[in-house]
Amino acid sequence: MPNYTSSKSAPAASAPKIPAANKPVITIRYRGVSASVFVNQTERGDSFHKVSIGRTYKDDSGEWKTSNAFSRDDLPVLELVVRTAFEQILDLESQRASESDAD
Repeated sequence: MPNYTSSKSAPAASAPKIPAANKPVITIRYRGVSASVFVNQTERGDSFHKVSIGRTYKDDSGEWKTSNAFSRDDLPVLELVVRTAFEQILDLESQRASESDAD
């Protein structure tokens, strides 16, 4: 199953605030494919999420590289990582809605 990490600036139990440097609030990694979820804010103050997707690999000299191109065999893993990112975004939005309803 995918590995999850969340930003240290966002507590796991509450909806994340927008980090000052706009670091990812969640990163999902599985078999070299990763998705990083970012929170952005509109001029009106509404927040929305963007996802950056990549793949890490070692080149012929053994140096780690990152790519946004995926092979046929990467596609099922990519699907899992993207679906998980989507589910995590829905959870974050649900938490944020619950918090605003409580105010």
